[in-house]
Amino acid sequence: KRPDRTDVLKKAAVPVLFILGKYDAVVPLKDGMEQCSLADLSYIHVLENAGHVGMMEEAPETNTILEDYITKTHLHTQ
Repeated sequence: KRPDRTDVLKKAAVPVLFILGKYDAVVPLKDGMEQCSLADLSYIHVLENAGHVGMMEEAPETNTILEDYITKTHLHTQ
C-alpha cells in the first residue's frame, strides 16, 4: 500500500496542475476534486472524454492545458 502523500499538496509552494479524467476508474472525479482543494493554488481541468490516461486519450487537449499552465505559472511566479 502506498503511503498517504496529501501533505505534499498541502505544502506545495508552487501552483499545482490537476488534469482529471471524467471517467477515471482509478482516481474517481470526486476524489480528484477533493485533492485539488488541498493545494493553496491549483489549476483544475477535467477531460470530458477521458479515463485514467487522459494524456493519451486526449493528447492535443492535454498539451494545450500544459502550455497554458506553463505560461500562467511562469507569469505568476515572476
